[in-house]
Amino acid sequence: MAQLQKAEGQVELKCDADKFFEIWGQNPSLVSNMCPIKFPKVELNEGECWDRVGSVITWSYVIDEIGEHAFVKTRVEECDKENKLVSYNYLGGHIVEQYYKTLKSRIQAIPKDEGCTVKWTLEYEKMNENAPEADLYTDYLLGTAKDIDACLREEEVAQLERIESQVELKCHADKFFDVWASKAHLISKITPNKVAKVELVEGDWDKVGAVYNNGETTLSSAKTRVEKLDFENRSLRYSIVDGQILQTYKTFTTNIQVTPKAEAEAEGCIMKLSYEYEKLNEGAPEPIMHKDLAFDIAKDIDAHLCSA
Repeated sequence: MAQLQKAEGQVELKCDADKFFEIWGQNPSLVSNMCPIKFPKVELNEGECWDRVGSVITWSYVIDEIGEHAFVKTRVEECDKENKLVSYNYLGGHIVEQYYKTLKSRIQAIPKDEGCTVKWTLEYEKMNENAPEADLYTDYLLGTAKDIDACLREEEVAQLERIESQVELKCHADKFFDVWASKAHLISKITPNKVAKVELVEGDWDKVGAVYNNGETTLSSAKTRVEKLDFENRSLRYSIVDGQILQTYKTFTTNIQVTPKAEAEAEGCIMKLSYEYEKLNEGAPEPIMHKDLAFDIAKDIDAHLCSA
């Protein structure tokens, strides 16, 4: 009986794990845009979307080193957005028909403090003893991951802008962060003149992937998605996925970190806020008013917690 074999590898990237997974796991058509020489075309053949289990995708690829210009057809077997993992079963194409009786791949992007680690695993059963090991394909795919990383970094440098600031508060760091991270629905009750309503649309309040609507504020309404959530370090990252703010900015991401003051100082904490954004056009303003509103809301929450 033939034995299953594995070819595994990993690569350290500078890009965000979510961004890499959004490309390879959720919209692989972008792979051909970023790596047109290695992957001239990526097409969705079956299914409503790229990241749906059961969807069938055809990848045209070129490996000049071994003179292989061919295609493979894959079916999505798993797409775990929370763990940034996607796996494929290979249904047809050159390497399946010529070399491997079965072939599956598993890709996972693991976040780090700076960047991410991408792990790639190919599990296969050879047609015969003359079939090549799959390590050369693993190396090829890891090289593609590096190319995607380089493209993402170039886009960030060229287009993303950033502002950051901080405000000192009197309340306990854990209590303040808990409101932002897991009890955001209380914000509209604490400061109704600034935030009319906050409602959960998808997921759980205190989980990555949660989507909620911020009802009309003094500036605009928005739908946000939690991208990162770290209770131990009291840090939160969320992106705007819909709303009036996207009429001004192409992308808009908020980072919040809450740190206790030094022991020698009075009880309290510091809220650090940063925005990463891409303007729709040169006339778009910097989000100073959004920053000021966020700090006004923070001060209202602070006063509420201190009086409780």
